[in-house]
Amino acid sequence: MPKQAALRPLDDTTLRRMIRYALRTGGTTLRLAPGQRPLVEGMGPPRALRFRQLTGDDTRAAAACFLAESRVPARLANAGAEGASALYLFWELPGEALVEPRFESARGGLALHLDLIPPLPEGMRVEVLES
Repeated sequence: MPKQAALRPLDDTTLRRMIRYALRTGGTTLRLAPGQRPLVEGMGPPRALRFRQLTGDDTRAAAACFLAESRVPARLANAGAEGASALYLFWELPGEALVEPRFESARGGLALHLDLIPPLPEGMRVEVLES
């Protein structure tokens, strides 16, 4: 019987593809949990991505992607402003989205809920009303 190749944990390239797909299909949240296929929530009912069931190694690797990317951008590294402080686990896909993870303990490891925040449309003004 031939030996099956070991699964490789989720990598940052695949995670970025999942995020981009979710954004382009109206997703607002991407859920990654061990034992489940990745789920996109947003426009309509939750839908599973065409990807295998995730393992605990996959979700830990996804969390590691956020830890690796959540640092002060080079353009702010020497700035004295508040923006120069370390970012709180936000992952910026320039011009596409800001992704904010929420973590929780799950059976089989760690679950991630990735909130997908697209940029404001060009020319849009934000106004604040105070009551």
